[in-house]
Amino acid sequence: MKFITLQKAIWFCGAVLVAGMFSGNVAAAPGDRLSVTVNRTNVRSGPSTSYPVVLQLQQGSKVIERQRHDVWVEIECKAADLKSGWIHAPLLSEDKNVAKPITLNEAAASDPLFELFTQAFEEYKAKVKSKTGRMYFGKVENPGNRVIQLTITDDWLKLPRPERDEQLTEIFNIWNAAVGDGVPITVDIIDPDGTRLISKFK
Repeated sequence: MKFITLQKAIWFCGAVLVAGMFSGNVAAAPGDRLSVTVNRTNVRSGPSTSYPVVLQLQQGSKVIERQRHDVWVEIECKAADLKSGWIHAPLLSEDKNVAKPITLNEAAASDPLFELFTQAFEEYKAKVKSKTGRMYFGKVENPGNRVIQLTITDDWLKLPRPERDEQLTEIFNIWNAAVGDGVPITVDIIDPDGTRLISKFK
């Protein structure tokens, strides 16, 4: 049987402690002070993108956590005279270790704005399917550089041109409603064979 020496045990405990200090996304708790980590974010009246926007906060805004619901944080912002509002958790960090703002070259996996859009877009897809009985869009991907790639279905190709244009406009509206106006985005429409049909920047 091998025994761990006291020196190794101390080294291991120290390594675990340091890793915890610099892990970044530390779980916060009610009363903790947090900061907004993106250029601008929506504050909603409830824990979902379906709730109306009550306020927008700039990067670095200080807030106090009240509670959490799934990936949403109820916050209080004294500077904005806001007693209760909800922000998507990945857009916040502990005040003592404010994350850097998201850049256009970050990978999709680390882009909380894409997560917000995806959640809102999936709700939109469900509403359209419930209303029309058809599914016009398939998977949603983000290869980085603030690009959203939407794979369309054959049903979308059968739509009249004006209706396709309306849906493209609605996609940008969903982006603005989810993450806030003024954040640039490029939308690529990809056909079922993988060919890019449309690339539009706004």
